[in-house]
Amino acid sequence: MVTTTTARFGSVRNFLLGAIATTMMACAFAFAPLAAPLAGSQINLVNPSFEEPGEALGVPPNGWSKAGDGAAFSLDTGTRSSGKKSLKLERPEGVRMTALSQSLDASGLIGKILVVRAKFKSDGLTPGANGLMLVARSADQKTVGFAASDALSLVGTTNWSTRVATIVVPDTATQISVGVRMVSVGTL
Repeated sequence: MVTTTTARFGSVRNFLLGAIATTMMACAFAFAPLAAPLAGSQINLVNPSFEEPGEALGVPPNGWSKAGDGAAFSLDTGTRSSGKKSLKLERPEGVRMTALSQSLDASGLIGKILVVRAKFKSDGLTPGANGLMLVARSADQKTVGFAASDALSLVGTTNWSTRVATIVVPDTATQISVGVRMVSVGTL
């Protein structure tokens, strides 16, 4: 018997409600809390709604790449927050993590706050680090920053809800990976 873990992520209008990079001085964190969000601009992800399938069955949706040791995923037309499809990830038994991501050039984002929002729905989900992830990497591919949306854990069965991951892009970053990951048993 093969045990799988699945994850479903809503379409762009709700999948990435906004990926916003906002300029801010680092000292603002140290000396004063922010009372309101700063004005920002959107970044452009390729196919954030997962409406465009990959070139063949088993190939990630257009614009997305495998990021993890598991690679079981599909586009689901039956369960979705909005749009025509949602992303469904599966974590086969013996696989540590299933994830999809895409990378952005970090040069225009250095010192800015990157905020990514997505809608998630869970069914029988066990605790774990599931959801959005932002990974900042240096020129030698070392991780120099990381953020995830799992501070508000999705556990059990829930309806569609928005999750947020936020990172201040380090000055040593050359790329930012924006992705979704699945590590637990259940459906997301």
